[in-house]
Amino acid sequence: MGPKRESLPLDSGDVDTHFAYPEALIGTVHDGTWTSPTKSVKKYHQPLKRRPKRRLDANQSRVGEQAAGSKHGLSSIPEGGDSWDQGDPEPSPADTTDVIDGESQQVAAYAEAVETGAAGFCRIGKDLFVCQGWDTHRIQPTNSWHHLQYLVIGEKIGIACTCSRGTQNLSCIHQHFFHSYQIENLLLLKPSDLPLDPNAAIFFCQQVPNSPEFCTIFSVKGTSASELRGRAVVTHTGTLPSTGLWKCSKDAGSCMHIKAAYEALAKILGDDISYEPQKIKLNRLSGRSLVSESQSGSVSHLAILPPAFITLNTDPLIYPRPPPFRDAPSAVLGIGKHASCPCPGGRTYFDPLVPTTIHPCRIYTLCTIYSAEIELQTCPTCPRIRRRFIGPDLREQGLFNYNNKILVSHDLLDEYTAAYVTSETPFVAWVTVVNHRYALSDSRFMDDGTFRSIWFAYAELLALNNDMTCARCGPYPETVIWDGVTLSFGKDHLTSDIRSPTEETPQSVVRSKVKNHPKQQLLTDAALRTALRQSLKVPDLRKAQADGNAMATKTVLEHLDRVSFVHKELEKQCEALATLFLGAYGAVAFSQNLPPPKGFETFFLQIAAEESILQMINAVALADLRDFLADPRPEHLTKILSIPVAGK
Repeated sequence: MGPKRESLPLDSGDVDTHFAYPEALIGTVHDGTWTSPTKSVKKYHQPLKRRPKRRLDANQSRVGEQAAGSKHGLSSIPEGGDSWDQGDPEPSPADTTDVIDGESQQVAAYAEAVETGAAGFCRIGKDLFVCQGWDTHRIQPTNSWHHLQYLVIGEKIGIACTCSRGTQNLSCIHQHFFHSYQIENLLLLKPSDLPLDPNAAIFFCQQVPNSPEFCTIFSVKGTSASELRGRAVVTHTGTLPSTGLWKCSKDAGSCMHIKAAYEALAKILGDDISYEPQKIKLNRLSGRSLVSESQSGSVSHLAILPPAFITLNTDPLIYPRPPPFRDAPSAVLGIGKHASCPCPGGRTYFDPLVPTTIHPCRIYTLCTIYSAEIELQTCPTCPRIRRRFIGPDLREQGLFNYNNKILVSHDLLDEYTAAYVTSETPFVAWVTVVNHRYALSDSRFMDDGTFRSIWFAYAELLALNNDMTCARCGPYPETVIWDGVTLSFGKDHLTSDIRSPTEETPQSVVRSKVKNHPKQQLLTDAALRTALRQSLKVPDLRKAQADGNAMATKTVLEHLDRVSFVHKELEKQCEALATLFLGAYGAVAFSQNLPPPKGFETFFLQIAAEESILQMINAVALADLRDFLADPRPEHLTKILSIPVAGK
């Protein structure tokens, strides 16, 4: 038996003065008649009383995302505390233990969400945690975050939580979760992973879907002597530390908490430096839970056949492909010889000499959910407080066993694979569609966070080895065509095996007789090309006349000499081109301060470009130009639209 546990009330004496609650108002709640402190004309003649606790019937109960028809009822615990109204019985401390039982299905559902990574319960200090809120009606986590702290007092464990129930000294789901799974004992089984900066601990960082922005959440220490009361949750959404949106759970606008969080993030990333997630030292339990210490994999571990629509003829049939799972199982799901437990130090397998037990489970199929029973064996390797079991693999039955409680049919997971590879469907959108389908059978699908964890665990087991090897050319084809445009690779994608397709190696083919054709420019004279580009930079004649100094006069004379040189050299190449240049940049146009017509500068820059003439006109465009010159009528102008330079 561990130490006795009891709820630890918050120390009101350590509350920040800015957030202190007027204790004098608490006593007025129990008065028969009292006057509102803000509206003197409004009087209440009955005390505020708590509504009777409510339990869902069998058709409404959901465990995690359990379907209708379950035999187990579910206690309802409103998020944010009890609901209050006039005429209901006044709450008492005894009510809370009845509303939230330590072994209740609500706590089990919350623990399951923590274990799958759908709900966060993260350690940010020696005895301090940040935990995600919980919606007991929808049986899923909320977007709110709270702090929890425990303290060992002799043989007792005191726990305080800053969620709305915890601040009222009522037992909350976070406290019961901590009690039920003996979290303080689990901490002794794993090495300490405290944050580098306990004053501004980053416990969540994730890129916003379909956006370049990142959402980063901090737990920031305040100035209060109370570690728990002084802390605030700060959220930053953006691409740079100095930009984006900063929010604090305690203060509106800029505050000391946001300043501390900004300094911590800028210290890691550098100010005005884009996010590099690998630099951020996270303490979030994404893929890791306090219940199981580490998420080392799913119970199913054998290789699974790829979806039928992407299966190749050369893929080995490692087991007979089962039909789609459509009906509830008529018997207990047997444990089998391949049963195992994904222990952190390595899998522990089924021992036929050890007795087994029967536990309930849920099977998610393409259209609905079924309640079933599964045969399990207590894992002898994992500590008993982790409540880990050896379970069956079930791949031959078309089922994926995630954690002995959640089982998902292969055809359901393959459907998301098909949706993603054909239309890049995000998890949230697809889960919403499946929820609509489940509603037809009065049931509910799991949340997107849980499904995301399950699908990635399933995808790791798909037998896709060598599926990108060409059957004719083998793994190293002589010629590879790269299609697409890539601006850059992220640092986390760079490995020692990546090589540029154009990099030369000792095995590269050498073609010694290949000769490049020289002088592919339109103007073969390099000096003429340089002078033409310089002559396009026309000096300001009015400014030169106003200055009247020798330097300005010299600049004008050099420009006119350069224009004269270019005109004479262009006449040798093409008289029409020389006439066009002289009309736009000659001495007459310059003396009258006339700007060149629109597009002339771009045109002559292409004439003087240090590139091949093929950039200006290809074979197809040249044929169109010949057709137009043969009959240059206005109605035939569309023929020269294929010439790139003609559009200038």
